[in-house]
Amino acid sequence: MKRRHGRGITLVEVLVMMGLLAVAALLMGPAMQAARAAARRASCISNLRAMGLALHNYASANNVYPPSDIRGEGRGVGGGFLLRLTPYMEQAAVYNLYNFSLEPWDATNVTSVEARLEGFLCPDNPRADNVAASELNVPVADAKATFGPAHYAANWGGGRDRWGRDFATGQGTYLGVMMTLISPDGEVKAPDGKARARCVGMADILDGTANTLAVAEKEESLGWAVGGFAASEFDVNTKPKNDEDTTLARRVYTGSPHREGIHAAFCDGSVRRVGEGINGSTWYAMMTRARGEIIPDHAAGLSSPLAAGDQTAETLERPRLAARAAEDLVKRLIAKPAGDPGEVGANTLSVRVVDLQTGEAARIIAPLSKERNACRFPAWSADGRHIDFCASGKDRMADVHVFDLSLRGGEVRLLDLGPGLMPSRSPSGGRILFQIAPGSRESPGIWMMRPDGGGRRRLGGEGRPRWSPDGHQFLIFPDEGGTFTLIDDRPDRWSGEVRVEGRSVTSVPSWAEPETIVAPLGDGAAGSGADSIALIEVSSAGKAAVRTILWKKGDGMDATPWSPVYHPGTGRCVFVGAGAGGGSGLYLLDRASPKPSRLEKAGQVPIGMTPSLSPDGRFVIFANMDQP
Repeated sequence: MKRRHGRGITLVEVLVMMGLLAVAALLMGPAMQAARAAARRASCISNLRAMGLALHNYASANNVYPPSDIRGEGRGVGGGFLLRLTPYMEQAAVYNLYNFSLEPWDATNVTSVEARLEGFLCPDNPRADNVAASELNVPVADAKATFGPAHYAANWGGGRDRWGRDFATGQGTYLGVMMTLISPDGEVKAPDGKARARCVGMADILDGTANTLAVAEKEESLGWAVGGFAASEFDVNTKPKNDEDTTLARRVYTGSPHREGIHAAFCDGSVRRVGEGINGSTWYAMMTRARGEIIPDHAAGLSSPLAAGDQTAETLERPRLAARAAEDLVKRLIAKPAGDPGEVGANTLSVRVVDLQTGEAARIIAPLSKERNACRFPAWSADGRHIDFCASGKDRMADVHVFDLSLRGGEVRLLDLGPGLMPSRSPSGGRILFQIAPGSRESPGIWMMRPDGGGRRRLGGEGRPRWSPDGHQFLIFPDEGGTFTLIDDRPDRWSGEVRVEGRSVTSVPSWAEPETIVAPLGDGAAGSGADSIALIEVSSAGKAAVRTILWKKGDGMDATPWSPVYHPGTGRCVFVGAGAGGGSGLYLLDRASPKPSRLEKAGQVPIGMTPSLSPDGRFVIFANMDQP
């Protein structure tokens, strides 16, 4: 009787698995960093919510908001509003140690003011060292004294000298909710630290507490206990995020390390994110308590109230912001395309957009130069703020570079990120996958880089990469097709080659949802091409299951589909179709019409040129042959 032996694992299989594990290990670090970053943002939101509640409790006890600073000829001057909030933020011990008859820089108060209070610090902000007393430019009894840092400041509603000059000239000063008070008799304090001069109360906020900003982030301060300029107050800049890289500017203006914008607490206790896209008049209107301005619902750049723990409100707001950002970018590029329209010729490739709501099409990226006259593989970012694409000479793929196109301050910015092909930006925006093609100066394979083009490193493997919508996975489609490789950064999840049983993936698939892709399928016969487009679940190890057939051969179209993309919210599927006569174009398949329709205004679209849908599924961008 013969003994049957199982097949052993070959050396090639061991090496392949080791390579996959190494790639997964490289991905786990950034994924964990992203999770920690989300937790830090949630902590910052929680800090501001606690301040908003503390302001309400202070106002209930004193009928007014605290002053941001007190100045005068007597003693006890110089304390900020955060000092007065300490008993309402579980810091009664610090409050009780402080002598309100003296200044923060008096030796008696050193123990209190040196304390690092985590509730006054944004965990994302690296500038968290104590401030030397010598920086205050006041007579200090203890030269070694320091002041605990703070990353939040009060809205006093004004500007000084060059700081906030535009607001002060056009609007005025002392228009906010917490201000520096000056006592005419020099006796600025009662023994309990309450101000005798008049402060602003809720009844004074005629514009509405939900429309008036109380506290906002700034990158640096002279200390949480110190009041006034560059300390407990911020001067109103023309935009939320300060971009002047000086210590004084960081202490005077609002600013934040958060990529999306600054966080701010409003007088109703809500916390919102104020982004770069906010209109200047809306930003100014939030700084005044009684000017009669109206802040529109769903104002651009202003989020709905944010939840601290689960950030549900922020999550719900994100799709609307992404849709608005994509629309703004498209409008700007239609008005003035990127690149050099003078280089458009019979042998060039441009990037075009079709508005699927109207059917209108336009060129948005022209050839960049005579040497880079072929723009290919455009891809939207998840937040709608960026279009990544690659450009080279039409027949010089070895010299192809990745470019990032974005809208900053109303102006289009084009950034060369270096050699690469088929860029795919992670949902968080912190990483970009790309391919280095054979024949390039760098080693071919899948690479990763930061969004500024730095930190380039080779991951291994070969093919065209695609991030999943949740950022945990990416797929690699090899040039020879048939199957694809799935890489997962979660240690308990499977990574490896994926097959669709009995079928062949004929061209580049795309993600439809987490763990679901859209792909063209064929029978695997040489030269047969795809005979259907399907949504395919890839949650099982090594196997993929067809979930839904979106189109099959004979359903209203004779063209062979290539490189489909799918938007689950709208049900739209866009793909390149190659006709029997050799021509190819862009086709749309949606819920309203199960038969594909050609987007005639898209023009001639080469096969293999994967399109990309905007985050809301409204705009599709793609490369096409120029018609001079």
